[in-house]
Amino acid sequence: MRKLTSIFFLTCLCCALVGYHLVFHVQLASVKSEMRAFLKTKKHPDAVDIRVTREEAKRLEWEDENEFRYQGQMYDVIEKKIIGNQLVFHCVSDKKETALLQEYQKNTKRHSSTSLIFQLITAQFVLPNNYQLLQPVSMVQKYFTGYLFCLQNPVSTIVPPPPDNC
Repeated sequence: MRKLTSIFFLTCLCCALVGYHLVFHVQLASVKSEMRAFLKTKKHPDAVDIRVTREEAKRLEWEDENEFRYQGQMYDVIEKKIIGNQLVFHCVSDKKETALLQEYQKNTKRHSSTSLIFQLITAQFVLPNNYQLLQPVSMVQKYFTGYLFCLQNPVSTIVPPPPDNC
């Protein structure tokens, strides 16, 4: 019974630590597959053209070769063109993925290093060098000094017998 209880609590701890991240990645995969299915259709009414210079293109945050982040928004590329000194991306704004990523970043920022479980796991259980523990003798003297001198010595109360010289 103890083994089952410990396995249950260990499972709960693991779910608390990685459960949110696992659910996020499952949702992200679902959103990406939905967008891939949408891109396979021929009609893209929400498609936009983004024109950037080669220097700006280097600063884009690419997820893979057909997906990037530009000004905080995620885009899926339909077509790439080079016109003069500019790169033109014909792409679709992925609003669901952007919202999901922003929510995830907001939650991980809030719980990043202040999570109690994270602090408990990474805590060092060694006292710092400048911390001194009180010795038990000094604690006893500190809290019980008034009682030490009040105790009578039982040896001094014993009266020796009279001498047998008579």
